[in-house]
Amino acid sequence: MAEDQLKVTPEYLRTLRDKDIDPMRELFSKEKSQFDQYYAGEEAKKPKFGNPALLPSAGVLSNEVAGVLTKVEEMFDKYEGDLLAVSKGIANSELVFDDLEKDAELTAEQLAWIFSSSSPSGSGGGGGEGGDATSSADK
Repeated sequence: MAEDQLKVTPEYLRTLRDKDIDPMRELFSKEKSQFDQYYAGEEAKKPKFGNPALLPSAGVLSNEVAGVLTKVEEMFDKYEGDLLAVSKGIANSELVFDDLEKDAELTAEQLAWIFSSSSPSGSGGGGGEGGDATSSADK
């Protein structure tokens, strides 16, 4: 396997989910909760910088701040949802790996050994003249 390729194993998936994705999702959830504590609801997103009737720029600034806070809230929601989806996807992949390995007659390690130790010969891949294209597993 080339150095720049990644071998995906059940252990790699578990580590990725447990050490990277879930902690990041929990951090986003914590930050979102802190954000919501102060800026939940439309009124909380409109801080008062003065009376907009007397000072129109105070109203403009208040509206700009409200827009930015709304975007921040949307980003928190999106990233938290994306990280949750990734975590669930990895968990599903772990189940698929477990099912494949449970039902397999050969382990992934055995298959890797078979593929890495096979050498191109006239009778192996079915590409040579007179070669038998069937494998011993097919017989």
